[in-house]
Amino acid sequence: MDSEQQHLPEDAADAAERAFEALRDEVAALRRALERLAQGRSSDEPAPDYSPTLGAMAQELRAVGARLDGIEAQPALRLTPAEITRQVAAGVRQASEDAARGHAHAGSRLDDAVRDMQTLIGSANSQLAQRRRCRRDLCGDSVRRRLRSGEDIGSSGEVNALRDERLGKRLPTVDLAHVDLARGE
Repeated sequence: MDSEQQHLPEDAADAAERAFEALRDEVAALRRALERLAQGRSSDEPAPDYSPTLGAMAQELRAVGARLDGIEAQPALRLTPAEITRQVAAGVRQASEDAARGHAHAGSRLDDAVRDMQTLIGSANSQLAQRRRCRRDLCGDSVRRRLRSGEDIGSSGEVNALRDERLGKRLPTVDLAHVDLARGE
């Protein structure tokens, strides 16, 4: 144990000596570097003037600061994620409501258009049916009258009585070349 106690201080002393030696080496290296710098510059040479460079840097820093102030003043940078989420949700809700209203309006207009088309089709069908009834009634009346009378129309010209399979007897044709219309013959 005695050897360990004696051994420890010796190790500590060696470590301290090594640390002081390393420190001396660093200080010597710094001294040599400073001497070289001093030798590179003559004593009569003035120190460089960094004022224009520093002034330009200061001006650039002010411009950057002004741009940053402008950016920081933007309302979007003051928004929190919760506020952005709230605004997006409100926008989506508004867009959905607008779309629903537009859809309902379009559906209403489509229903109106369908009703108008049905009305037009019904009116056209009624007119067609009415025309058919009128033709049937007019043609039927004409045929019935001719069938009841049993007489052909006579005139001073030649009369040709023709038959039609669908309507029965047709009106006679008159050869107008032999008729004197001025005298009524």
